[in-house]
Amino acid sequence: GGLRVVWAGGAPAQVYLQNPTGPEDKKAYVQNGALVFDTVVHEPPKSLVTVGVHCVYPCGGKVEVTKLLRGMPADQLTSVTIPVSCFTDKGLKPRSVDTPFLVYTTGALDITFSNIRWEPDVNMGPLPRGATTWRDRAAARPFVEGDARRDGVVRGRRPTAGCRRTPPRRSDPRQP
Repeated sequence: GGLRVVWAGGAPAQVYLQNPTGPEDKKAYVQNGALVFDTVVHEPPKSLVTVGVHCVYPCGGKVEVTKLLRGMPADQLTSVTIPVSCFTDKGLKPRSVDTPFLVYTTGALDITFSNIRWEPDVNMGPLPRGATTWRDRAAARPFVEGDARRDGVVRGRRPTAGCRRTPPRRSDPRQP
């Protein structure tokens, strides 16, 4: 089951889920929550792919998942967990989420998405040294799970997709 999406490439394209009743307050998900979905990559991406969440466009945050998708085994169901803090660190305002899932690419891609959800309290593995919350841990790395049919639980391995915090930009480059 699920939604199979085939991008032919050659032009930007996206698929998204949007709340028909308007924005929702998702602030409760920021600290320990995640956007979680199951996916089957039939043909890996030919160019950049992002997963985004919008808070009434152009407000939103996105995470690049190109390398993550390219590294997944072909035609195998895999669960992906992206901490909500990855999106808030990139500009998402969680109090007004109207598009909780969006995938964008400009190239060819054949993929199936299923069981797309936001989970409020996701155990993403042990906290790294110096981290005091799952949000801190998410800044260090997102997780992809193994075969969801076989594993049924988080079997985290470090993906190549980035979810790293970018340092704040200084308004005056001469300031330390």
